[in-house]
Order: sequence, then C-alpha cells, then structure tokens
Amino acid sequence: MDASWDDEYLTVQEIADRLKLNQQTIRNWIDEEKLPAVRIGRRVRVRRVDLDAMLAQGATVEVEPQASTVAPGEAVEQLTEALDRAGRLLDRLSGARRAELIEGLQQLTEAVAAAVQALSDDSVPTAAETE
Repeated sequence: MDASWDDEYLTVQEIADRLKLNQQTIRNWIDEEKLPAVRIGRRVRVRRVDLDAMLAQGATVEVEPQASTVAPGEAVEQLTEALDRAGRLLDRLSGARRAELIEGLQQLTEAVAAAVQALSDDSVPTAAETE
C-alpha cells in the first residue's frame, strides 16, 4: 500500500456518520472489498482518498426497506437531506465526473418529481371513483 503518513484515516463510525449509513453497511463494503481498508488488530481504518474514490465511481448502496410507510412531509425532508448530502459530495469533485454526476442528479430529481406527481394523482379519487 502506498499510503503516506499525511493521509487522513477515517473510522467506520466516522464514515457511517458522514454518509448517514449504518456502520454494518460500511463494514460490508470493506468485507466485500468495495472499500479498501487497513486493519490494525481488531480496528479498521479507511483512507479518505479511498472513500472519495469509491464515492466518485458511483458506488451504489443497497437500502433496506423501511418497516413502515413515511408521511409525505417526512419523505420530502428525507429527500432534501439526501440531495444536500449529494451536493456536499459533489462540491469535492471537479471536471467531467462532476458534470456527469450533476446530470445524473438532475435526472433523479425529475424522476422523483414524476413519481411524487403520480402518487399524488393516485391518492385523489376521480369523480367516477367517488360515485
């Protein structure tokens, strides 16, 4: 490993907190070798540059389904927080990769807006349904 003493190392907890994920998700990435890590005894550390590289490559996260439904207002708040996090990550990138991610986020935003509209339309009964 070509790590210098100047590299910043993050704990699993720090990464989970920053990405708002469960620590087990981060450990799974490490175990599956999606995220390089250094093991020191029972402790694990990840170089910031390795985390940034994985995120820049567009790594996907498997999301466990929620046990209960979320109120529309809470769903909008969660989506806003997720987009804010994505924006902060995007601020760290530059060049063509940044442009590609911006385009992807715009497409995602449009798809979410269409889904919300479709759900809203489905929840309002038509005149034929009320008779």
